[in-house]
Amino acid sequence: ISLDQVDMHQFHEQDKNNLFYALLLGLIESSQLKPRGKSVEGLRIELMHHLRKMPLDCKLGDKTVEQHVKSRMKSNDKLELYSQLMMNATGDDCFEGGALEVYLFSRLMNVNVAVYNKQDDMLTRVDYIAAKGDKKPTIHLLCTSDTRRRRSESGLISPTRCNYKLFTP
Repeated sequence: ISLDQVDMHQFHEQDKNNLFYALLLGLIESSQLKPRGKSVEGLRIELMHHLRKMPLDCKLGDKTVEQHVKSRMKSNDKLELYSQLMMNATGDDCFEGGALEVYLFSRLMNVNVAVYNKQDDMLTRVDYIAAKGDKKPTIHLLCTSDTRRRRSESGLISPTRCNYKLFTP
């Protein structure tokens, strides 16, 4: 997809990589959610409650739930602590969402999610998470590399490797 054929959406800086804002707006734009029908905090809580119910060996993309969590956590109390920390939507320990949250979102909201990388003036799809059933809407996310490598105050969760922006092709 050529960059001149898409509309990018900008958001608040409260969510450092904009993933949760992008996902919420994607639901609204695809008529899956009414405006003000859910908050970033509400979405985080819903996703993390869903995560806690999943078996550790459940595959989400090319990794299991356990592998996704281990790749971000520095503690041994992995799943429970990860989900508890990810529910926090404000403050210094507002952790950014990543691939795990995108997979959880697609599964829980039953929407397709297409993830793209930018190469020169083109967007190339690098992942596609399919919803169950036919004719489900697709939310398009641009994943750009994050070179700042932020650390949380507590140091418990490693930062994600990319920032997300919602776009409409």
